[in-house]
Amino acid sequence: MSRTSQLPQELIDKIVLELSGNWQSLEACSVVSSSFRDVSQKLLFKVLTIDLHIRFKAANTRLCDAFTSNPRLGDHVRSLRVRTSNQMATADVLRMMPKLRSLEILGGGSFLTLICTRWPSIMDELKADILSICFLPTLEQLKMKRISQFPLAVLRRCPQLKDLQIPDNHLHDTSDRSSSMDILSSSVDHRVTDPPATRGYLESLTVFSPEVCQQILRTLRHPTSYLLLSRLRRHNGEIVHELSVTAFQAVLDFAAASLEIVHAVILPDRPPDNYLDLSRLRNLRKVRLSTPRKCLPQNMLWACHALESIPEVNSVETVFLTFAGPPCAADSDVDPTLWGRIDELLTRERHSKTLRRVIVNTARYQNIEHPDDALLPAIARGMPMLYSKGVVEDVPVLINAAYA
Repeated sequence: MSRTSQLPQELIDKIVLELSGNWQSLEACSVVSSSFRDVSQKLLFKVLTIDLHIRFKAANTRLCDAFTSNPRLGDHVRSLRVRTSNQMATADVLRMMPKLRSLEILGGGSFLTLICTRWPSIMDELKADILSICFLPTLEQLKMKRISQFPLAVLRRCPQLKDLQIPDNHLHDTSDRSSSMDILSSSVDHRVTDPPATRGYLESLTVFSPEVCQQILRTLRHPTSYLLLSRLRRHNGEIVHELSVTAFQAVLDFAAASLEIVHAVILPDRPPDNYLDLSRLRNLRKVRLSTPRKCLPQNMLWACHALESIPEVNSVETVFLTFAGPPCAADSDVDPTLWGRIDELLTRERHSKTLRRVIVNTARYQNIEHPDDALLPAIARGMPMLYSKGVVEDVPVLINAAYA
């Protein structure tokens, strides 16, 4: 009898779990004994990437053979990333992972390119296999990147989804000319055309294209949709122009009673003239407004307008204001009331005192009239309440002002 067989299974599981991410060690553990094999295989196959390019056909076939000889391997897969390209081959292995929880569909066939894959260009059998995954009762998260003309109407038949992410600006199918039944009519597996037994509610939505955002609203508000938006808890989006504000606002208004987390990324140097209105929200817990590009005073004013619209009925626990780049070329460029407005917003009594944070990141911009450390006293003078209630960390390229 081997010594490993004398160890409690709970202890073996803990030992192997410490090796998560160390693929060589996990492979070695999988051939030690049956006690090590099961937990090792669960970690090895938990996250899987399949490239549908024709040059990977042999590798996909070998994976399919392994899943056929040992179906438990397919059962272990929880997260699947599928890469598409302009030259694809069928992959039967896509039908052999019945317990998936997360699916990511990538276009272009490479993480290093921004080439889109047109959904209509994918062969029918592959489209049917991918759609079959979308309808799995266990699938809770769906991500799509660089996929154009994807038929968003299929979402109506996915009541099990909790998280939908479309974090790019590639144009998806913004027409409603195809119903979900039309899309599924060519499916190899006609069982997916059966209507779901119950309705479900999307909890998190990340979408950057305003056109796609508006189409998702129309799709999920359709009377025939089994996936609903009325209990949405989190919304992430970009603010680029007036249309993007309108689309973002439409989501806020529709799910005003349930939204708890709002994150808006303000991209342009000059923000839109219309502001986000958060006055209808009733359950807000966390709000984040950030500018990943060079920030101007207008961006900060835009963020202040949005924050000031939060009604007192909300008990906001966390506020993040993230400004990338110097907020001004000189102190005089900033509205004299701006820092005070931010100070008041982050210290107002109606908010829970869990966390308030202002982050000013000037690391990427060296050609400024004032050194980075000149920003700290300027902010300190403008936000005395915030500084009096917390700790200030004077970092050379990152200024944090926070208190608990």
